[in-house]
This record gives sequence, structure tokens and C-alpha cells, in this order.
Amino acid sequence: RRANAMAARLGGADLAALQNKAKRDPEGYMDEFEMQRRHFLAELSLFKLHPQKNSEEFVELVMFMAQVAASYPKQTTNLPQQLMELLETNAAVLSPTLRKTLAQALIMLRNRKQVGPTQLLPLFFRLFRCRDKELHQLIFRHIIADIAKCNKRKQDEALNKALLGFLRENIENEEEFVSKKSLAIIAEMYRRNIWRNSNAVNVLACGAKHPSSSILNACLNFFLGNEVDDEPDDSSDEEEEEKDMLLRASNSAAGVAGPSKREIYAAYKKGTFSTKKKKQAKLKRVMMTVKKQARREAQGEGQGGIAALHLLHDPQGFADQLFARLSKGAETFEARLKMLQVISRTIGVHKLILLQFYPFVQKYMMPQQREVTLILASLAQATHDMVPPDVLEPVLRQLVNNFIHDRARPEVVQVGLKSVRELCARQPLIISDILLQDLASYKTDKIKGVRMAARSLISLFRSVAPQMLHKKDRGRAVQESLLSKGAPKLQPYGAGEVLNRIPGVELLESDDHASQSEGDDLEVEERSDSDLSSGSADAEYSLEESSDHDSGVSEEEAEESQAAGAQVESQEGLSKSEVEKEGMSANGTEAEDEHNSLRSLKRKVAEIRSEKSCDNASKGLLSTEMLRTLTPEDFSLMKRRKQEKLLEAQMVTHGLKSMAKSSDGKSPKLHSLHEKRVAPGDLGPTIRVRQEKSMRLAKVYEGREGREFGASAKFKHKKEGGRSNKEKEKAKALPAAARLKKAKARIRDKGKGRLARKKQFTGKKKH
Repeated sequence: RRANAMAARLGGADLAALQNKAKRDPEGYMDEFEMQRRHFLAELSLFKLHPQKNSEEFVELVMFMAQVAASYPKQTTNLPQQLMELLETNAAVLSPTLRKTLAQALIMLRNRKQVGPTQLLPLFFRLFRCRDKELHQLIFRHIIADIAKCNKRKQDEALNKALLGFLRENIENEEEFVSKKSLAIIAEMYRRNIWRNSNAVNVLACGAKHPSSSILNACLNFFLGNEVDDEPDDSSDEEEEEKDMLLRASNSAAGVAGPSKREIYAAYKKGTFSTKKKKQAKLKRVMMTVKKQARREAQGEGQGGIAALHLLHDPQGFADQLFARLSKGAETFEARLKMLQVISRTIGVHKLILLQFYPFVQKYMMPQQREVTLILASLAQATHDMVPPDVLEPVLRQLVNNFIHDRARPEVVQVGLKSVRELCARQPLIISDILLQDLASYKTDKIKGVRMAARSLISLFRSVAPQMLHKKDRGRAVQESLLSKGAPKLQPYGAGEVLNRIPGVELLESDDHASQSEGDDLEVEERSDSDLSSGSADAEYSLEESSDHDSGVSEEEAEESQAAGAQVESQEGLSKSEVEKEGMSANGTEAEDEHNSLRSLKRKVAEIRSEKSCDNASKGLLSTEMLRTLTPEDFSLMKRRKQEKLLEAQMVTHGLKSMAKSSDGKSPKLHSLHEKRVAPGDLGPTIRVRQEKSMRLAKVYEGREGREFGASAKFKHKKEGGRSNKEKEKAKALPAAARLKKAKARIRDKGKGRLARKKQFTGKKKH
């Protein structure tokens, strides 16, 4: 026995060698493995008597048994249970090294599927109570990797349901550290798109009920941290993008509609340097608007961004619960600000009615309030078209009285005007005509930031309710639409738009009608060409006879026929050449009826008109989505047409295209305004920090690259057409007499210049 015990006590190097050999040839080293297994059981029984004792030999045996357990599955059936019992009973008194070794051994057995995830997870969560940072990191990483591995190929619904139920119990547990780790696991799974469903989000929302402030803070950070930024900082990219970015080909590859080549050419090639620079800046602003709308639409289609708030089962109860906790005021100011943001986002996304929220925010609407821009942004996010205007009117009145007056600083006025614009963009019924016109008068303020804020408010109401503005503030395009009764009007409170069709399908119908009209024109041309080629002689003869016969027709009948022909041409949109071709083909086929040629032409045009009207009526009864099934290509084309329509409206707004050339001045709403996140920085004042002289000079030199200055700048750049006449004259080889004459003339001209300077009046001399 003593010899066997001495043989079993191998060193670390010997155990590593035996482990390698046993993995390669399990049957050949069965006896050695049995010897080490008995030695492990003996050490385990001794270790249970003194668990606080640190034993390096036992640590090496544990790792050896875990490594070779896959090669001897029958002999190591009870190994996971033995290790789990040891950790369960003695985790608090074990040394950190041994505790970490046992956890690593269990993780190794779990990776080889010798332990189930539901068996190991409760033990690991109990190990979170130990004050061991390295152990916490090891367990947390393993849980994340294990859940991701189980859901790699497909979602394991049974396992996910069991794990979420266990994590929900831990979140509702009063033990703070365990609840916090459970929240962190669910948030990480959501971030990795593994548990991106309503079950995970609603389990996380239970953290708002926890009495601990840190758990509440973690829950609020999840709902705030999952908001994707709508307006990322693309300033560096915008500086690098030049003319190639605006080409339609690159925009088509990016999936965003862009200006045409003609518009790009007009911006880069036509006009003076300053006008070209202005047009290029306008084009860039137009493209930024279109890309921003496309990015918002893409974020709204998937489950990214604010999807966590969309997946709440009871958003009204969630908002009421948070607001009740906010009203108590027991949390810190930072926590209350986060609660205010989450409540406002929930109200805006789900269009909730929480009337007591707005008077609560009204108490903090003062210029001297800390984080006032964040509070105003939360107020704007909680505003939507279903909030009664009577509730928001006192809020708007206090906002105007506290922020927008003659004694307020320009920065305060900017914040007030921008906040008013955000509120009116979501509920325009809260402002009156007199107040709007009063705020619009700030467009002539001497401070640029105030002027820009007032003009943004004016531009908003140009597209929402131009009737509320002064005539001088409406703009030419809006005034033309008002005269044509095509301007938008404010809808009364509660009037919602009910959709009876797929949004944007009418853009597909316009494309279908355009392609069908082109096909009809081609068909008419081919038919007329064939008729002309088959009976050209008969047609010429019939035309001559008809002209002779028409000369005898009364003037009244001729006038009636001309009026009817003009009416048909205006209604059907047929060109003059097409009518002539139709008449020639009709007269070619009915050459025998000489006296009725004009009547036959009128009869044929009436038949064509009746056929087209019947076709249009039949198509009007059945919409496009009822006639055929829309394909993914149709939806991508609809998205493209929306972007082109928005691009056209933006070009009209920035003056790059006239209103007459645009098909429709209305810009499509690619993103719901009540779901848009309002950044607090957007409501803040625009303050330009004075730069140092070196930075200003660097910008000046950067702008001079590729440009020449001075009187001789036109001679410095390389010419493509050779030298000018002046340059050739300077380098011309002249005879001696000519060179002498030229030198004398130069000296004589200099003398005349000196004499002229002497004769000039230099002022009255003092005596």
C-alpha cells in the first residue's frame, strides 16, 4: 500500500505527461488513471476535514481529473457532483486559488457537456456572494459565452425560458449584488442580439421595482444606453467627402437617392466662385438631410435603437410606477434625471397619457435650473399629438415667460426658442397666431444664434400651418401653394390619419402609369408607321380629297370641329403629330368615304378616349396591392421613391430647384417624430469659442491650397494652350537698334512718371 501511495503521488510534470498520454490512449493507461482516481478520492475525503487548508497537490489532482474526464466518462460520472458539493458547502472558507481552480474545473466539464447549464447556474450565482473579483469575472464571462453557445445555431426556447425565470427570481431578490449581476447578464445578451425579445426586456423592467437605488440605476441605464444616437458626429467625414460623394452612382450603391448630374454640374461649374461655394454647401446639407432620414428609417425597421421600450408589455404601468417613485424625491438628482428621461421616452414611443407629468416638469423650467436643457428635452420627448393642448398651454406659457423676453440673455432666448420649436413640432395646436408672430419677430435680432432659432421656428410652421405666419414670413413657394389651396392645414385635436393602403404604394402606381404611357406611345407610333407604309398613296389621295371637301364645309362646323379637336388634345395629352398620324391611318383605311373623313377622325378619337377612361376606371377600383403581390424589390423601390421625393422637397426648400419644376412640395415622413430622440445639446446655445491665432492661420493656409493670389496669379498656373502674346514678346530676339529704341522709350516713360508725380497737388503748404 505504501508503495502504491508513493507511486500515486506524482509531481506536476509527471501528472501533465500522464494526462497527455491518457488522452491519446485511454485504454492503455487505464491502470494509471485508476490509481490517480483513488488518490483523488482519498485527498478529497481528507480535504473535507480541513477545507480551509491550502493543498497544491489536491489542486493538481482536480485539474488532472477534469482534463481526462472526457476520456473516461463512466469512471468520472460523479466528478461534477463531488466538485459542486465541495463548492456549495465550503465556498466561504476555501482559499481563493482552490476556489478558482474548482470553478475552472466545473467550467471545463460544462464545455464538454458533462454538466447541464441549469445545474451549474444556481451554484455560480451563489458564488457571486464571495468577495473575489477574479472569480466574479471568470463566472460572468463563462455564463455569457455558455448562453451564446447554446443559442448559436438556433434559439433554444426551453433553455432560455428556464434561464430567464431563474434570472427574474434573482432580480426580485433583495440581495443587491446578485440582482445586479442578473441585470448585467440580460443586458449583455440583449446587446449581442441573443435575447432580443420581449421576455428579456420585461424581466429587465422588473429592476425598476427593486428597493435598491443601484439596481434602479442599472435598469435605467439599460433603457437609456440602448438608444442609438439619430445624429452621429460626421463632421470629419463630411470634410473628406467631395464631389464624388454627390454622384448618383455612389449614392445608388449606398442605397440613398442623390441629386442628378445636371444639378451637380450647376453647383460645381456654373457661376462665380462664391455662388458655386454656396450651391455646393446647399447640396451637402440636402444630402445630409436625406441620409439622416434614411438612417432613421433603417433603425426603425429593425429591433435596434429604442426597441427595448417598444417591447414592454405594460408601458403605462411601467411609466406610472417610475413616476410614482420620481414624485417621492427619495433618489439623487442624477437618478431623478434618468427617471425623467426614461418616462418621457416611454410616453413618446407609446403615446401614453400621463397628464400629471407635465405640471411636474413645469416646476423645473427656469433658466438657473441645473441641467435645464436635459429637462426641456425630456419635456419635448413626452409631447405628442394625443396630449390635450389645454395641458401643454400653461407649460408653453411659462417657458416663453421665463426664457424669451427682452431682459434675458441671448443664450437663454436661444434655448427657449429651440424648445418652443420642438414642442410645436409635436403638438402645433398649443401656440396661438399672436404668440407665433411675436416669436417670429426675433429673426431680425442682432445675435446670430437667436436669429437662426427664430428662423427654424418659421420654417417649421411653413410646412405645418403657414396661415399662422405673416405674409412676409411664408416664403414664395408656400405663398404659391396657399394661392393654389395646396398648403397644409392644422388638424383638430384627436383627428388621426387612418391608413387604408400600404404607405408609399402610390409612388409605385405613378411609375406603372409612366411606363404604361410610354408603352402606349410606342404602340401608337408603330401602328401609325405600319399604316403609313402599307397605304401611303391612298392616304395622300384621301388627304387631298378631304382638303377639297373641307373647303366646302360651313364655318360654324369647322369651328366646332376645331374646338372638339383642341378639347380632345388637352384631355388625352396627344401631340399634334400623333393626331395627324391617326387621321392619316383612318383616311387610308376609309378612302372611299371622302365626305365623312373629318367625322371618322373625330369618331376614332372619341373611341380611344372612351377606352382609356374605362381602363382608368377599372384600375381605380383595384389598387396595386390588390392586383398583385408586392415583392421585396417593390418595397425597396418604394423606399427609393420616398427618398427622391424628400430630396426634391429639400432642393426646393434650399432654393436649388423652383416650385414649378417640382412635382410635389410635401416631404414624406420617413420617421415618426414622436419617436425621435431630442438631444439636450441641440437645445443649448451655439457658442463659438475664440480660437488662437495659430489655429486661425492654419485654417487660412488650408483654404489657400490650390489657389493663387496677387496681380500675377493668372500667369502662375500652368496653361494648356501655350504662351500668351505678352510672354512671347518678352522673349523675342530683337536687333540692336530696336533694343536701343525700346530702352530709350522705357527711360522716357519713367521720366514722365516722375514729372507727373511732382506736378500732383500734395496739399496746401503751411506759411
